[in-house]
Amino acid sequence: MFNINRVFPDYFYTFSLWSSDKQTKLIDFIMIDTILLCGGGDRIDEDYRPLDGPKDEKLAATYWQWIEQQLRESTYAFCCRHIYHIRIFF
Repeated sequence: MFNINRVFPDYFYTFSLWSSDKQTKLIDFIMIDTILLCGGGDRIDEDYRPLDGPKDEKLAATYWQWIEQQLRESTYAFCCRHIYHIRIFF
């Protein structure tokens, strides 16, 4: 069951999937916060206008460097974004 109160460990983090014997790393998951990277936190899904860019460009540049480093260090990786807005229709 999905926990709507889920708290992520940070805006950007990684975790790995290992083989059953814990000897071989199979894949890395790189979790990112696209709002900090690109802006647009106040947008709705149907709003297709270009994003205004990050509020803090220096912070975004630091995170981009972190993402690039994670990708260089990984053999296989999924880069995934957090989903902020959950809509429930009744």
